Amino acid sequence: PVAITLTSKKRNNYKFKIGFGSDTGGRVSAEMNRRWTGKKGRQLKIKGQYAETLSGISLQLINPRQNPEDNTLVYNIDWTKDSNDDVISHSVNIGGKLTRKRSNDWVQSVSIGALIDRTQVEGDDETKAELLLFGVGLEKVKADNLIYPKDGWRIKASVSAAAKVLLSDQDVLQFKLQAKRVKQLGTGRLLARMNVGSTTVDDFGSLPKSLRFFAGGGNSVRGYAYESLGEVNDNGSVIGGRQLLDLSLEYQYPVTDSWDAAVFVDAGNAFNSWSDNNLKVGAGFGARWRSPVGPVRIDIGFPEDNYNDPHLHLSVGSDL
Repeated sequence: PVAITLTSKKRNNYKFKIGFGSDTGGRVSAEMNRRWTGKKGRQLKIKGQYAETLSGISLQLINPRQNPEDNTLVYNIDWTKDSNDDVISHSVNIGGKLTRKRSNDWVQSVSIGALIDRTQVEGDDETKAELLLFGVGLEKVKADNLIYPKDGWRIKASVSAAAKVLLSDQDVLQFKLQAKRVKQLGTGRLLARMNVGSTTVDDFGSLPKSLRFFAGGGNSVRGYAYESLGEVNDNGSVIGGRQLLDLSLEYQYPVTDSWDAAVFVDAGNAFNSWSDNNLKVGAGFGARWRSPVGPVRIDIGFPEDNYNDPHLHLSVGSDL
């Protein structure tokens, strides 16, 4: 005989976090998850974060579909302040996203969102944008272990567009492709990464910061500061670019059961013309701690144009 006893979780769940990342700086956040709202099992998530580079308030209503594990409809309202040394933006995004996982593990998504943005480049006048963005996405992850894979890959592609004839103040078409590969090599692991992006827009100066490409930072070209690579205006401010190319190759060697040593080389930049990409190279070394939530990374990167100016990068999360 088997006896099963179930106990309901509390209706509301609260989380409070404090941390530091080399890309975001110091940050604090609070989150409330109302596990069920109404008879249809909807979830309500409210999150607020304050950080040196990225602050915001997010509200999500998650509507389960026929198979909630693989099919959801999410409505969102987001207010975001996104800033770096040269560009700052304030934006509001209201929209919805339908996600469905296929039997072959490919995850499909369709989204629509209204973006209202004010972007200020240091030394330039503030620009405003109102866009109704339509998007589609496709993603798949395959790995022997999602937290610490020895053999796996991820592919993620998306296309988003806005048009003047559909309640937008300019025509925008953007494509993104992200690919990662992890493969065991000897007693260690070889990790490769590629990010590609391309944007077609009439007036780049009026494009919201969230749709511009930047490079540099812990998840980009290490050796350079966060979002420090891109096109530069007449005042010397980094304003981002229409195109993006970001490549990385890393080898990790186990030192103990919990720690790995790593060496890496990255190359990339954000630019307006593929014929003038001016890729920057950063190389360095680091350490990895295999925490229960994924690798904690500590990297020191050296830029190719000034090896006397190393940058420390801290990040956490799955390799895929």
